[in-house]
Amino acid sequence: MAKISDHDINAIREKADIVDVIGHYIQVHRKGNSYVAICPFHDDHDPSMSISPEKRIYKCFVCGNGGNVYTFVQNYENITFPEAVGRVA
Repeated sequence: MAKISDHDINAIREKADIVDVIGHYIQVHRKGNSYVAICPFHDDHDPSMSISPEKRIYKCFVCGNGGNVYTFVQNYENITFPEAVGRVA
């Protein structure tokens, strides 16, 4: 696999809508200026994951999992970083 430049990684992340990407995998609900979801990374029954479209990050306040759009795809699909960049692109 060819090396992906930092410029391309940043450009893809800037263009990707984190809410749409996460919404492809799990159900998300709007709550004020952000979104919430039931965290897929632990046994969750109430929405504990917060998604900030402005900051382009997500964070679970129970298990601590968080990061950007690449981190979510990488953790959810259990794939490598370059694979996650490819999926988001």
